Amino acid sequence: MDDVGPIEDLSIGEQLRVCPGCGYLRGFHLSLGQTSSRKGYKIIVVCPNCGARYDIGLKIPKDNG
Repeated sequence: MDDVGPIEDLSIGEQLRVCPGCGYLRGFHLSLGQTSSRKGYKIIVVCPNCGARYDIGLKIPKDNG
């Protein structure tokens, strides 16, 4: 189990490139998490330096096809 803490909500402006947790300047990795309704996925950005995870409010619907 990792010790990076819970996923935090984060609002973005024109660009999201700098990690608010550690100041890393070179962007994020992306991960998908299940939405609470299980009807899709939420996009989680993950800092490759410190591992902090942020929910930026973007969602992808689940393909039912």
